[in-house]
Amino acid sequence: EESKVKEHFVGRWNKEGSIVSADYSQLEVRIQAQVSQDFNFMQDIKNNVDFHCKYLALKERMEYVDVYNKVKVDLDQEWISKRSKIKGFSFARKYAAGIPKIAEMSGLTTEEVRELIRVEAEEYPTLVKYISDRLEEVNKYGCYKDPWGRTYNFTLYEAPQWVKDK
Repeated sequence: EESKVKEHFVGRWNKEGSIVSADYSQLEVRIQAQVSQDFNFMQDIKNNVDFHCKYLALKERMEYVDVYNKVKVDLDQEWISKRSKIKGFSFARKYAAGIPKIAEMSGLTTEEVRELIRVEAEEYPTLVKYISDRLEEVNKYGCYKDPWGRTYNFTLYEAPQWVKDK
């Protein structure tokens, strides 16, 4: 059912005013494809690949089309649930989360996360190298500069003991 949140807002100029909401589909993915210039990644975007289904296919070692059909055509609840779990991986990877955080966000084990990162590197080697290079840059300099010249600064903190113990 559509959210009822919008019922609580009134347009500025008249009572029948409208509020517009926009969501650019897979924006993070499209930006990473542009900056990394990974050929396979860009081809998947051109082919309108659903990246959550793609990562699920990689995890399950299945063909993308088979996973897509289970989720989007057959509406198989088990596979829809699996796709939802993979979303945690997909988004956390786009924002450079570490393995423990990805496992926490996705409900996958750390071993499953490591394996999925490994197969991601096989599928999208230039993308994974780009991500790795940015992380190295941040670790070395505490910042990185994006392709458009904007600098992002990070404060590096020593990990708490409970993180080191994991």
